[in-house]
Amino acid sequence: MPNNKISSFFDEELQNNTEVINQDSTGDPVSDINSLDNHDIDVEVPSISEVTSNTVHYDNDDYQYFDDIGVSKDNIRDLKRQAQIKMTPDEYRNRLTELNERAENKHFVMLFGTPSSGKSYVIASLLHYMNSYLPGNVRLNPERTTKQDSLIFNTMQEMFSNPRKRIGRTGTLDFYELNVLYEPEELNKPEVEITFIDASGENMIRMFDGDTERYAGELPDSLEVILDSRVNCKFIFVYDQSQRRLEREHKELAPQVMILQALYNRVLELQKKNKKRYPKILLLSKSDKISQEERMKYGESPQAYALSDDNELKSFAKGFFTEANSPNKTIFYKIGTFTKHDDLDVFDEECPKRLFDWLYSSITGRTASKQVSWWRRFVNWLVGKS
Repeated sequence: MPNNKISSFFDEELQNNTEVINQDSTGDPVSDINSLDNHDIDVEVPSISEVTSNTVHYDNDDYQYFDDIGVSKDNIRDLKRQAQIKMTPDEYRNRLTELNERAENKHFVMLFGTPSSGKSYVIASLLHYMNSYLPGNVRLNPERTTKQDSLIFNTMQEMFSNPRKRIGRTGTLDFYELNVLYEPEELNKPEVEITFIDASGENMIRMFDGDTERYAGELPDSLEVILDSRVNCKFIFVYDQSQRRLEREHKELAPQVMILQALYNRVLELQKKNKKRYPKILLLSKSDKISQEERMKYGESPQAYALSDDNELKSFAKGFFTEANSPNKTIFYKIGTFTKHDDLDVFDEECPKRLFDWLYSSITGRTASKQVSWWRRFVNWLVGKS
């Protein structure tokens, strides 16, 4: 075999497997996720008229489902979390103290978006991918799990095995904190705990400063205290282009773009206060509603679509993508194909895989995907396989 061919392989291997880690002002690693630009990820959520309450009813004597999710009933707290507009000073201090305990090991994923934009479906698809496709062990942290958290976790899993099961709309007072432990199969990859916050869009839109109580110009204390703590935060902004019609029909609704801008501005304030950058990504939800012709117009690039003069999102996207020293990205998102009755037909694991890899790499600087051995890659390369 010519030496120059072998040399070529090693040159390619070195280039392909070098992990690019940027350093922010605090010295923390920020993963390079430029590869996300050209990936198609769409989110499927039911129409607003089909969405129902997310309240879960349960029998206190029925704990069978806890065995399925790896949580002992003896370790599940009786406390039910609830969104709180205002906490008492003592409640706020106690919650802040709880969050700051071992804060360096806590990684909170905050999904920002308006009601019915698909935030819960994004979380559900990530959890299903972690449980069914990731090599390793996935379980709830029993020390930080409530009954309601466990129930919503279980409901999110059921929808992928039973088409009649659907995630209802998160109620105004509902507040779920899903503390998920992931222990990779590969021993050289670190275990992580990721906390997904699932709060109603009604709580998010309060950040917009309007002339009604609905738009108060501040987040509820139950969310603000997380931002005020020292936990590590990742921010997922969810934009639902299909809501433009709803906004035109209901003039009393604040534009979705302005609400996202208010939430983004709050994150910028946090970065300035804490002298650090937070990983941020923009999801273009329900992208299956965008015609193939329109997507081709922008070269299948979600960033080009978001920045288009024809898109109302441009005013938000322009600042989001030009933020100094921050690799903010955007992706289309889908969880699979659906029947005409909006039942999930086929789950597409590739989409949540890419989003989870972004999350995991933002925490560890590593990819969660199982790596093919060096020797196998070499053999595949020799025989012309990708």
